[in-house]
Amino acid sequence: MPQPSALIKAAVDERQQGNVKKSIQILHSGLQLHPGNLRIKLELASSYFANEEYDYARKLAQEVAVHEDIPDVVRNNIKQFLALIAQRQPEGKSKSLSRQNINVFSGYDSNANIAPADQSIDIGELTKDSVQKNDSFYGLQYDFARFTPVTLKQPQQGESLFYHAGVSLYFKDYLDVDGSDIYFINARSGAKYNFSKQWSLQGRVAMTHIGLDKQKLVNYYDLSSMLDYRFDRSNLSLNLEANFKDYYDSDDRDKNGYHLSPSVSYKFMLPKQVIIRLKAGHTAANLKSTVHSYTASEYGLNISVPFTLFEEQRFIVELGTGKTSSYYRGIETHYRDKRQDTTYKHSLKLNALNIYQQLNMELSYNWYKRHSNHDIHEYQRELVTLSFKYPFGS
Repeated sequence: MPQPSALIKAAVDERQQGNVKKSIQILHSGLQLHPGNLRIKLELASSYFANEEYDYARKLAQEVAVHEDIPDVVRNNIKQFLALIAQRQPEGKSKSLSRQNINVFSGYDSNANIAPADQSIDIGELTKDSVQKNDSFYGLQYDFARFTPVTLKQPQQGESLFYHAGVSLYFKDYLDVDGSDIYFINARSGAKYNFSKQWSLQGRVAMTHIGLDKQKLVNYYDLSSMLDYRFDRSNLSLNLEANFKDYYDSDDRDKNGYHLSPSVSYKFMLPKQVIIRLKAGHTAANLKSTVHSYTASEYGLNISVPFTLFEEQRFIVELGTGKTSSYYRGIETHYRDKRQDTTYKHSLKLNALNIYQQLNMELSYNWYKRHSNHDIHEYQRELVTLSFKYPFGS
């Protein structure tokens, strides 16, 4: 893993040569690897200042200033830096920041007629026009997001407000299995308010249109919120999401209704930048048909380990595991008891960062296994996906 001093030197050299955006990219990547390094934060603030992105420069400088153990000379320099920002940026005017990402992917699916939480969209079992279950696929995803900081009057330490909006386009095509090609269009908007250096609150509204086999399938309407508390090396988050589904086809109208999902997650950092994430959640699906309505409990664990090979090539390995237990309210035809499912998911990802000009590569393996007291709902699925992701923006 590149040392902070090497990253800072490379970024400062780029900034002095006039390549400010390149300097920001280096420091932003460095901050992901060393999130607690105050020197990287200050240099990133300087690069944002050089690029006239004063709100981001102010926010980073304020985050460093609240630390009690920084030297007095550094604290005085930060005060002068913040005063200079106040002179440069007129009251009430802020500069927006946009981020875009293109993701091209291909892979193999051992059970292409099942789509559990494909790209976080759970549309359940797909049509079975073909008896073939395994198939290869390819796809494309594009994301655009814009962040607009709001200048607050007399903000307290660590206080800031950002608006954000974005769109995503996603398409996945199976080569042989009919009726399993999927696309979606997502539009979203929200805000994040940091009301101290520890506490923040986020809210978001979103609408997602989903199509299956070139036909309109369903619209999702989402409303979510998150309350987050930041410790020195960890975060605790309380989340609440409400999701309403509206299907087009009359045959699917029994699945219309809403999902309400509260959850809690905890992320903490170990030495060597190892990150562990824990999540526990509950979902209540109140749908038109009691056969499709259910409650579910979900538990998950994710471990992220960064490392460096070939001198400067950075990698991140992610290991994940999870369990979901679902209890359905109605009784299906031909069965005497209510359906109960237990689904296990294990995942392994290898991310190669900046393999060429910001281009990232990801190789992932996902394994699903669902046990059910109704045998027609049991399945196993394996997904292998190779992705190339290119982030860019201003």
